[in-house]
Amino acid sequence: MGLPPFRPSRSKLLALLGDVLSVHTGADDNAKLRLRLIHKNISWQALIEFAQQQGALWPLIWALQQRSLLLPVPSPNNANHPTLQLVSAYRHHLARRERQRDQLLAIIGALNRSKIETLLLKGARHLAFQPGDWAEARDMRDIDLLVHPEQAELAAETLANLGYSADDSGAPLDDNACGNQSTRNQCEQCCLTVHPAGYKVYQAQLDDCVCNSPGACATECANEVCANQPTTPNDACSTCIQNSLSSTGACYQGVANACQADSDCTALFGTCIPPCENK
Repeated sequence: MGLPPFRPSRSKLLALLGDVLSVHTGADDNAKLRLRLIHKNISWQALIEFAQQQGALWPLIWALQQRSLLLPVPSPNNANHPTLQLVSAYRHHLARRERQRDQLLAIIGALNRSKIETLLLKGARHLAFQPGDWAEARDMRDIDLLVHPEQAELAAETLANLGYSADDSGAPLDDNACGNQSTRNQCEQCCLTVHPAGYKVYQAQLDDCVCNSPGACATECANEVCANQPTTPNDACSTCIQNSLSSTGACYQGVANACQADSDCTALFGTCIPPCENK
């Protein structure tokens, strides 16, 4: 068994991430940073995972592209190359933002037709920026709008006509609410509720790896996961799956690639789940 891959400390990763995201840069800064990024002691996988945990993956990719710091790709068929993974993930991010922009424009159009004066808050205002501007790297999970109190009821009716519905269950669940749960299990279950689409991407890729290609646990899980049945904690199937998801496991890279290409999956495992691990 070989030595595990070198993984820089969190303080070094934070410093590197900060330098990549720096707004005051020049040609000399880029040249020095490019040398740091190709050093043998730099793990791109560790940098990507750290950026995910800090909610800064999209700004990281945007900055790397703008400053021409992405690694050159030796072969177009090398699907596991960090540059191709990052570019693919960012392309999915931009597609999601475009869908959000269409959604926002439809809402604003309906509110305007009802003569409701609307103020865009937080990330919603950045959806108006054209691709290429730094604002495109901002992640969004909802759209925040402000209307006059006397127009609130009409605004609700207008949105209902577009297919939206009010949530009267209290404070909405989000990553912060999940982080405030008492136990690790409650926190993780909350994250799965907040990010169902991301978990579906993760589960689909994992199931395919476990049961089909390459069938990493097809024998151990024949009567459980591969038969659409739940696993039993600590049995052969559960243990095999855990091993397959280790950094050197058969399913790790495929699951990581699929998750990085989906913004909700990235949010699930990069932002929501990490605080649960401290409970």
